Amino acid sequence: MRYMKRLLPLIFVLLGTCLSPVCGQVSTLPSSVEDPTQPVTITVNIADMDGSIDHVAALQAAVASGEDLYVWTWKPAEHPDGHPNVNGLGAQPWKDSNPNLIMTNNFDGTFSWTIVPTDFYEVSASDVFNEDIHFLVKPRDGGGYGDPDIKSEDLLVPVDPPTLPVTKVRSFPSIATGDSLVRIGSDDVFTLIYDNNYEEKPSMQGVNDLCVYVVATWTDYLGTQNTTEYAPITQVGSQSELAMRDIGQGLFQFSFWPTRFFNLPEESVVRQLEFRVLRQNVINSDDVSDGTFIYRFSCF
Repeated sequence: MRYMKRLLPLIFVLLGTCLSPVCGQVSTLPSSVEDPTQPVTITVNIADMDGSIDHVAALQAAVASGEDLYVWTWKPAEHPDGHPNVNGLGAQPWKDSNPNLIMTNNFDGTFSWTIVPTDFYEVSASDVFNEDIHFLVKPRDGGGYGDPDIKSEDLLVPVDPPTLPVTKVRSFPSIATGDSLVRIGSDDVFTLIYDNNYEEKPSMQGVNDLCVYVVATWTDYLGTQNTTEYAPITQVGSQSELAMRDIGQGLFQFSFWPTRFFNLPEESVVRQLEFRVLRQNVINSDDVSDGTFIYRFSCF
């Protein structure tokens, strides 16, 4: 489902069309919403809306007369009556928008609204990723109940997690975006995953007798920094505990508990791990995958 959510907008862009009927009417800061736990400013351009639609023309007229605009939102969640951020108040909520949802008038035909999505909607980040942000804008009295509606079309802000580049080596826990930082507990197991399908060196393609060379940088209880090589690179093939496990379809993994694996003193903290992937019977550089893979740890 999430794959299709990413694929469909790409298809429509390639066709030169816009997936949403409100293309150009909504912008965000940052321009791509990838972390719903951080503030995002959503800006709506009223002038860009289709004035041939009666309720949109009424909205544009309300703005021209100096009326404020309010957000009315229902996804990823809609707050119930009595909640501080419920959309509307009283027996006829559509005629009495909540003052807490008033937008900022930028006095250039645009109105803005700044929220932290997970906080405002009181949902998890995964909920926001799954549902996106759906809303419309209206004056305090949006008509209705027999009167003509005064409102925008339904508006959408897509929210998708960042796309990590496809690489031949990754980890679990995974790295922070654009960095090598791993958040890991002192009792956590670290796993290095190697995907031979993305191996660019011909001599390393299709092999299955793999192991790792690993070096740990760590601090002792005094804060003194040390570096420990588990075994020299020419000897790792004879160390069975350094073998990578073939998990099928060209994937291999190496899992270990860093502090115990290196037999570090009590109260030691691993700060960094450095890996090379190579064949067990290494003879020369043809038997070593190109690249040194470094992971810095943020321990908790």
